Amino acid sequence: MKYITDIEKNLPPKRKTLLYNLRKNNWEVVKISNDFSDWIYDEKWIVESTRENKGFQIQLWFFKHNGLHDGVDNVQFTKIDDEMPNPYGERENSIYFDGRKFEYQLGSFLENIHILRCINKNEKNDLERTKNKQ
Repeated sequence: MKYITDIEKNLPPKRKTLLYNLRKNNWEVVKISNDFSDWIYDEKWIVESTRENKGFQIQLWFFKHNGLHDGVDNVQFTKIDDEMPNPYGERENSIYFDGRKFEYQLGSFLENIHILRCINKNEKNDLERTKNKQ
């Protein structure tokens, strides 16, 4: 396990941009791991909300492979208990670091993790209301 302060200075530029934008949007990286044996898996960040729905956590999965026809360089977010996603899955929960896609996708990526944070908060509130009625 590593902490973001241990590796922040050596992050590639786009990952550093992602980190700074997460901070601006009230997220904090609380843990980093890269101890998986999968050939395409690079590292995983556990990210925690610092304001709205404080304490809510998600996972950011980083994938990197320099293959000629199957290369990938992206990050995907999942709920904290979800398993590792398909690195080639192109969904609203991913952002690509290659080419110009990163600049176009960053805003919607951050918006989608914020939506997940809000959905979780609403589900938590609904559950508490249900418990209080019983």
